[in-house]
Amino acid sequence: MRKLMSISCVIALLSSCAESLDEPQTRALETINGFEITWRGSVTAEQQAVVREIVSDMVFVEGGVFVMGATPEQADYARVNEYPQQYVSLSDYYICRHELTDEQFEAIMQDTGPYVYFTAAYESWAALLDCISEISGLAFDMPTEAQWEYAARGGQASMGYVYPGSDTLEDVWTDSSTEGSTMPNELGLYNMADLKSEWCKDAYADYDGSSFLYDPCITEGSHRVVRGGNYLCCGYDSDYTEDSSLLSHCRLGHYYSGAAYDYRYCRTTARSYYYTNSTSVSTSGRGGYTRYIGCRPVINISNE
Repeated sequence: MRKLMSISCVIALLSSCAESLDEPQTRALETINGFEITWRGSVTAEQQAVVREIVSDMVFVEGGVFVMGATPEQADYARVNEYPQQYVSLSDYYICRHELTDEQFEAIMQDTGPYVYFTAAYESWAALLDCISEISGLAFDMPTEAQWEYAARGGQASMGYVYPGSDTLEDVWTDSSTEGSTMPNELGLYNMADLKSEWCKDAYADYDGSSFLYDPCITEGSHRVVRGGNYLCCGYDSDYTEDSSLLSHCRLGHYYSGAAYDYRYCRTTARSYYYTNSTSVSTSGRGGYTRYIGCRPVINISNE
């Protein structure tokens, strides 16, 4: 039976990382994928190996201006929370080619048990990224909602697909929780439509109708944006025009009445949310919806 997860578990995750990194005596430099890693003296060999994997997996995304939201190719599928369209300008950044895995989570946040990743809330993923940053000297972060959508669309190489890398769902989605699709999008990114949905840094809110935004991110709120499909998405038939203006209709797992999961999660513009501080663990010990939400880190670049 899986153990329950609580805020105390998040604190334990942070403490676990802090204890393993206390009082660094020396710092060693190493260049990986163009990044200079500054190791702390007390980092373990297992932690180093995982950080090398993650840094090697980072893909450069050239910033630019794009139209965020329900652009014409999405019109037959879009929900009201994908409107109005807005022009967004983003700086350059790096994003991970793959989602982080349970094994990577456990290796970094040592002695936490295999149940943690499976039920990890937003705070747990944030604690993980803080720990990786501390280990490596690099500034890892959650992607903003705009960064996630821009990357899913393929950045400046975008072909305007409905799903990340294709107009055909079967090309980019699988119903397996462990073996994702093998077709990348235009930037070489994998599994933005399957495996787990992914946390974003932004608090959930309706688009504000601004005509132009620069590197937007909403930080205040009790819900975080969740983007991308997961392995439980399926093709239930339901009315595409159903009113989804109410917040409850946008919560992960409640996209449409009568359809707990839907393949429209997998689109590049689809938006949902989940509770920031939710452990999502039931009294039976099984994880709730956070079981289906993972993390794809970014490293931001200052263009100043």
